[in-house]
Amino acid sequence: MNIFERTLRYFQLRKPRKPVDSFESIKSLIEFPINQSQSIRLGKVIEDILRLEINETSDWEDIKPANQTGEKERDHLFRRDGVTTYAELKSNLNLDSEKKKATLEKAKHIAAEEHTEGIIVALRHYSQETLSRSSCTTFYEKSELKVLPVNEYMEIYGIKCPFGSEREYVRWLNLIATELVKEDTDAEHLEAAETLMNLKT
Repeated sequence: MNIFERTLRYFQLRKPRKPVDSFESIKSLIEFPINQSQSIRLGKVIEDILRLEINETSDWEDIKPANQTGEKERDHLFRRDGVTTYAELKSNLNLDSEKKKATLEKAKHIAAEEHTEGIIVALRHYSQETLSRSSCTTFYEKSELKVLPVNEYMEIYGIKCPFGSEREYVRWLNLIATELVKEDTDAEHLEAAETLMNLKT
């Protein structure tokens, strides 16, 4: 038996992989493939744009401190009339047990530091319609963290959610993903052009 036959035999005897449950992942709402880097950036861009939306359409003050080495970063931190809100925004609630525990500990720690309750915003879920089917909320809720869909989170700030429906929210997510892919494509074209220019000189 050579290495190629051994490889085929290895896969024949291997247990089939469990199907990936994509329900909890924001990637399940994107209508075309995006890579891991784009997926991570998608969550960060959503976090930033929602922060801008709250800043520009509400009277809540953004008090998120600049990121410091060794300090736990706050995703969203706002204050109004002596009331503070703190939220961690998550693209996927279905984390492995180590990441889930780290997220819980971080949220509890910051909530205690800021003297407020912690909120986990489930970015995959526009409303309770899908969040109510999630199997991942209990883990956080039993530790006294609220888990909210996007529309309920935005309502905290007394502003109308900028998406009138889940369909509009999904359309917005796909716009962001399209722009991220375009950014990467433009960067690749620029890099290729620079390489070509260097070859010519």
